[in-house]
Amino acid sequence: MSTLSDIITRSFRESQILDINRPPSDAQIAEALPILNGIISRHIRPAVQTIWLGNVAAVREQRGITLKNFTPFMDNRAVPQNCYVNLLSDAARTLLLPPSPGDGARLTFIDVLGSLASFPLTLNGNGNNILGNSVLVLSTSLENTSIMFRRDLAEWIRVSPLTQLQSIPFPDEFDDMFVIELAMRLNPRYGKEISPITSEIYQSIRSRHTGRYLSENSSADPDILWDSSLATNSDTGAYY
Repeated sequence: MSTLSDIITRSFRESQILDINRPPSDAQIAEALPILNGIISRHIRPAVQTIWLGNVAAVREQRGITLKNFTPFMDNRAVPQNCYVNLLSDAARTLLLPPSPGDGARLTFIDVLGSLASFPLTLNGNGNNILGNSVLVLSTSLENTSIMFRRDLAEWIRVSPLTQLQSIPFPDEFDDMFVIELAMRLNPRYGKEISPITSEIYQSIRSRHTGRYLSENSSADPDILWDSSLATNSDTGAYY
């Protein structure tokens, strides 16, 4: 799989900003990396619901936070796909991931209280790997983590935050889409333009990517087995 560094290098070559075999400078990489991370984020299926995980009543008392119309997470159930998990951690917990996630399904874990270092969250892949392992432990306070399911790998892949040495979360067949889109963003800084042929290639690849991961008929649609009727305004206890 291509790394973000590979995509950045190819993007600078796409419009001949850099000569062949000449790598980007540290300054060019520093400029391109956050742009590429933003592009990747925009090509990931958005979350459709929010789960509050932790002792809601205690947080309300401590912080004066009003939490209404939240979806509780019940014992012995896997978290639904395509959701934000807001962590109100007051104890170390283990969370089961969806057993049969759709291709491109995503989960984002947000450390609301900045307490992950004290109360780690263990993610159990529930039959699928997470970053190459059966479990993933989140233990860095205030670091929000997003993961996406790759059906072709039967694995959850990190999509945020990504460093230049980490891999693009999508299959190699979509590398050119990210190369060209990053080049589009970088070109004005160097007085360059994308050729019409390159634009056509980009539109073709993006159409295939949208059909697989972002369209309404995508296999990453929300889990229809999740019962939204469980939503409640109760402030009692912990949901895990």
